[in-house]
Amino acid sequence: MDSNLRSGRAWVALAVAAAIGATSTGWAASPADEGLSAELDEVTVTGSRIRRNGFDAPTPVTVVGVEQMEQLGQVNVAEALSSIPQNSSFLSETNAGQVVTANVGSNFANLRGLNPFFGTRTLTLVDGRRFVPTSDGGAVDLNVIPSALIGRIETVTGGASAAYGSDAVAGVVNVLLDRNFTGMKAQFDVGRTFHGDGNSKHASIGFGSAFANGRGHIVVGGEY
Repeated sequence: MDSNLRSGRAWVALAVAAAIGATSTGWAASPADEGLSAELDEVTVTGSRIRRNGFDAPTPVTVVGVEQMEQLGQVNVAEALSSIPQNSSFLSETNAGQVVTANVGSNFANLRGLNPFFGTRTLTLVDGRRFVPTSDGGAVDLNVIPSALIGRIETVTGGASAAYGSDAVAGVVNVLLDRNFTGMKAQFDVGRTFHGDGNSKHASIGFGSAFANGRGHIVVGGEY
């Protein structure tokens, strides 16, 4: 009986020794290549949440540059917007006299034609910031933005209300000024239809200069 017990203990001790030896061998073999350093670049956590990045969603932007405005003879922002199909202005210089309103002669951005009669669903920005409204409904008269300082006009017609609110349901018109303009430029033009009516005169001037050894820049513009 004692011999059998001793034999069983010997086999158990041998099995434990073999297991310890295999484990130590595995531990010693784990760092196979000590010269390679594993660097963790990105951690992606998956589970019940859907992995989604909203910043990668494309937003179509229509851009009208100052070169295009000069080639087409457009003298203000309203005329530039009239050349894109997204804008449908129901209150402009061609039909303002047909409506009894205090905004006669004004030009408002009206993307997709969603603006109510007294109000706006198109947000007008200047350099990405809200501009002072010129109407009771919160719209901005595009004629008050001097065309001599315009760099480009960007129009967004989708997904803007999530960032700006209900006044941007139809979209956003962002007028970007040329803040780095240096020198002086002036423009004067007249217009008239082939029927001898529709006379118009337009004059604008812009000036820009750096000061304080380039640490500041001033831009001034005026238009009639």
